Amino acid sequence: MSGTAYRLVIGLVSQAAMCVPLWIAESEGYLAAEAIATEHRVLQVTDRVTAALRDGEVAFALTTPEGAIADAVAGGPLRVVAGVCDRPPLNLVAQPSVRAVADLRGGTVGTTSLAEGTRHLAEAMLAAHGLAQPADYRFVLTGNHTERWRMLRSGELTAALQPIPFPQMARDAGFSDLGPVDRHVPDFAFVAVCGHAGFLGREPEVSAGFLRALLRGAAAFHRDPERWTALAAGMMGVPQEYARSALRAMADRGLVSRDLRMSPAALHGTAAILRRSGALPPPAPGVPQPEVALDYAALDRAARTAVAE
Repeated sequence: MSGTAYRLVIGLVSQAAMCVPLWIAESEGYLAAEAIATEHRVLQVTDRVTAALRDGEVAFALTTPEGAIADAVAGGPLRVVAGVCDRPPLNLVAQPSVRAVADLRGGTVGTTSLAEGTRHLAEAMLAAHGLAQPADYRFVLTGNHTERWRMLRSGELTAALQPIPFPQMARDAGFSDLGPVDRHVPDFAFVAVCGHAGFLGREPEVSAGFLRALLRGAAAFHRDPERWTALAAGMMGVPQEYARSALRAMADRGLVSRDLRMSPAALHGTAAILRRSGALPPPAPGVPQPEVALDYAALDRAARTAVAE
């Protein structure tokens, strides 16, 4: 790579805790060592991030990979190039008057998208309690978790899935915590790094350099999770006590992948949800398997040339 920094635009739904390998890679100079400068484009809604990746507005995206998987199975150019989190660290937060999931009947549930992301997870969790939409509750398109938190506090939503540390913040503010979604959907690719086959083909060195920096960021997180409390608090806009709690939980629960490879269980769990929603066709002869979305060429190169620390 040349001495001039290559500018990469990274698509995000939000500055959420699972972005910590990226934040560390930026703050510790790991990306600068690869001659890469990053710009974040926070698009609030998961399918907007998918569209921006497809249209070339962003080079990579840290997002739920449902859109990329469905696109690849349909013959499109989107790919999953790395996995970050294979278990959804989300709890269903509700108004204080809601004491059980059954109390959500007739209520509104916030979601980042009507086609991807938290919608599928919320639907699965509520279905496990006998609730179906639109008969029993209604989805409201809200944007990311910070907007959902605002709408919960204003009373505009009955409930919403919220990522760590927001359930703890909600409990402390008197809201109800109806439990974690991973009791019902334990294996789901919650955050992955998605890319475009065209960019990966044109810029293999940049792609490998970006993922090499993320690998270093993930390794640094696992060496000392709480070291990054101030960084995470600043990026998420939350008090340090909540950021520290989130980082500790992420480490204790193994939520951040060390090798940035999506587990087969997470891939197939995500595909199963996509099939139930109609976003993927059922398995049949001639129908591509979800593995067609995986392109680990850049990650393999990054791992072979990773810096030992």
